[in-house]
Amino acid sequence: MYTLPVAEYPNIVPPTIQVTTNYPGASAATVANTVAIPIEQQVNGVQGSIYLDSTSGSDGSYTLTVTFGVGTELNTSLSLVQNAVNSAMAQLPRPVQDQGVNVKKVTTNILLMESLYSDDNRFSGTYLSKASSACLTSRKGTQLRQASSGYPVYIIALQR
Repeated sequence: MYTLPVAEYPNIVPPTIQVTTNYPGASAATVANTVAIPIEQQVNGVQGSIYLDSTSGSDGSYTLTVTFGVGTELNTSLSLVQNAVNSAMAQLPRPVQDQGVNVKKVTTNILLMESLYSDDNRFSGTYLSKASSACLTSRKGTQLRQASSGYPVYIIALQR
């Protein structure tokens, strides 16, 4: 890969689409029951999606991230998710319908990849994993996810 131009590197990060809206004055439980459930029932199973991740905030906010398999054509997937959200609109509370639901492509990129090891075998892989976990998860904006390989993956959100 050292001889490939950056533009030719293979895609290794699954593409995502984010669905967001706000229900002014609603609690997290109300948002989950009246906004999240109808939208997620429609979006679940969209062609090429591999998982959904959502949050309902106590400020009335709602965010759904739909993750697709690597190599998925995101423009087509965006249309499919938008159609699914449109199907759920009639079931949403009037204030949410009035303000609308945003559906957009979100690009995530790997910024850094590290590997820890002990030259003299003084530290086990388990120790190094736990030490790095404690360090990384103490940082704001860092999420711990389980990779399909079974190894932990840390996702660090950077704000523009």
